[in-house]
Amino acid sequence: FLITSLSMPALGFNRLGTRMLQSCGNTKTPGILNSMNCLLDIIFNFIFIFSWHGFGFGLGVMGAALGTTAAQIVTTIIMFYVLMFRTPMLSKGYGTDSDEKAGLATIKKSFVLSLPVTFENVVMFGAMITITRIVAPLGVVAVAANAFAITAESLCYMPAYGIEEAATALVGQSIGAGRGKLAFTGLLMFIFAPFMIGILTPDPAVRELGVTILRIEAFAEPLYGASIVVTGVLRGAGDTLVSSLMNFFSLWAVRVV
Repeated sequence: FLITSLSMPALGFNRLGTRMLQSCGNTKTPGILNSMNCLLDIIFNFIFIFSWHGFGFGLGVMGAALGTTAAQIVTTIIMFYVLMFRTPMLSKGYGTDSDEKAGLATIKKSFVLSLPVTFENVVMFGAMITITRIVAPLGVVAVAANAFAITAESLCYMPAYGIEEAATALVGQSIGAGRGKLAFTGLLMFIFAPFMIGILTPDPAVRELGVTILRIEAFAEPLYGASIVVTGVLRGAGDTLVSSLMNFFSLWAVRVV
């Protein structure tokens, strides 16, 4: 936890760089780089965790933390190289006093817009911690099943996050086209729940409970996906407060309760 906590600045700058590139209309580069981050995570984890025929450091759990941290730092460095030297819209600099004033105004506006988003993230992660505390007294199997079900569920609403990114940059174009697909992926999640949970754990008790959780969650996926897209639309329109308040209500007034 200490090691991964030290990587938080890199993660923060990675997200900042991702949003800046997307705001410039470049969604492909951050998509490629963050996908590369996942691949690097696997490679570095293997190198740091295991020692196979003299190859690797054999650090175990500590190696997992170091591998994830290393992948994040490498990705962030490349991301900011692209931002600073390969994105003319952001790297041309300021030449006059009016340019500098415009830049300061943009920074001020960005700060104002970021406050509700910061609040939203605190709300969301705080709710996740609280939900885990609620599940924890039910035992290790329940905690594992809940965690694996949430991980498997993410495979279903990933398309919604893709549409959200586009909606943030394009203020919601093609939002309607995504809803039918989200409903379909929810159905697939219900049918293939045993397979999805089976990939994540060999424990039969965790599998059985995880499948039940996943099949219940499947019914929420179309509306959950729609809410993700709407959040992107609102952010693209410069309204970060409404989506933050909606997430606060849905998480703390409904989900936690």
